[in-house]
Amino acid sequence: SFISFFFFWGYLLQEVDLAQKYMQTPGISLDMVATKLRALKVFLEEQRTKVVDNAVQQALAKCEELDIPTEKRIIRKRRLQGEEARDAGLPLWQETKRAMFECLGRFHVELNTRGKAVNDISLTFSAVQPDQISCAKDEEIQLPVTKLTAVYDELSEDLCLEIPRLLRHLQGAEINLEETKHLTVLQF
Repeated sequence: SFISFFFFWGYLLQEVDLAQKYMQTPGISLDMVATKLRALKVFLEEQRTKVVDNAVQQALAKCEELDIPTEKRIIRKRRLQGEEARDAGLPLWQETKRAMFECLGRFHVELNTRGKAVNDISLTFSAVQPDQISCAKDEEIQLPVTKLTAVYDELSEDLCLEIPRLLRHLQGAEINLEETKHLTVLQF
């Protein structure tokens, strides 16, 4: 099972590493981070069986190549009075698969937790994100501004008035609003 987990984590951490490197890209927006986390979650959901099966098959092939026995050791337990002896164990490869699926389940829960936190932060700051501002209507601006001002007392509800003013200014300067969607907050 030790060798199986080498293959398992090798394949899984390759995807996690790519996502982590992407999320550390300078200038990346919070929405893009949330999207990458969702993509990693989709990968885990769609590829979970394939990842586990490949890891077990590769480990079995490597053990066969190196003449490593793959039988499970039987550990004898003491029985208490009235208990019956029974074979409760799964074959080693099935136990390993069960453990891998359990690891994937825990990893999925952690990704959900982190993803929810990133989405909450993204929703809080959506009032100042260029891609949200440039296409938002007056009534769509109110909720994000309320969330942002609830967190930051320094900001006021006047932000709801400033956003349409900014949009009018951009139109007056003949700046295409579609072009502003790709800017970061500091470039905007």
